[in-house]
Formats: sequence, structure tokens, C-alpha cells
Amino acid sequence: MARAACRSTCHSRTGHGRDGHGDAAPAGPTVPGTVARVVDGLAAAPEAAPDAVKQAIWAANEIVGRPYRYGGGHARGFVDRGYDCSGSVSFALHGADLLESPLDSSSFMHGARAGPGSG
Repeated sequence: MARAACRSTCHSRTGHGRDGHGDAAPAGPTVPGTVARVVDGLAAAPEAAPDAVKQAIWAANEIVGRPYRYGGGHARGFVDRGYDCSGSVSFALHGADLLESPLDSSSFMHGARAGPGSG
């Protein structure tokens, strides 16, 4: 997606923190430590988390309260009137500049390689 199109779609209609082109997001709520917590109805990112994790959490906060919609969130530009599970995850990952286009649940299940997590 072109940078200008993403700016107008992502920022003006959703307000989420990243446009997928490296622009820094405004800081969102944080809490001390390594575990996210819900504060006043929004997720607060752990201060010790990597920046990408914080950005994903803050982006996800932008769609809090949107209705569940089967197939939602898979439109161009991630903007939709409602979101399904994979559309919500796609939106958050896009907000962290980790995903260029939405993925469906099958792609999430089979399209990635294991990372350095514990478990």
C-alpha cells in the first residue's frame, strides 16, 4: 500500500499508532514490569517489553469496542467496521509494523516459524 494511502486510511480512520512505514506511534499506556494489564478498559503495555510488543498492544487498543464481524479486518488498509479474531491480530501486528497485509487464521497457524519464546 502506498505510504500516503496508508496514512489517510490507517491514521485518520483508525488512529492506530503505526502506518507500517516506520513512523513512530504516540506512546500508549504502560505498566511497570513484564506483564500487560488492563487499565480503565484498555491494555497497558509492560514497560520492559520490546517496542514492537508495545506498539501491537497500543494498536489493538484502537479497535476495542468494535463489534465482532466474521471476515472483519481483512479489508485493504486494515480498516473495517468490525473485526474477527484473525483480523484483530492482523490489525495489532500491522500497528507494530510486523505485518503488511491481513492474514486469515489458517495463515497464522501455518505461515510462521517458531520464535525464541518459552513454551
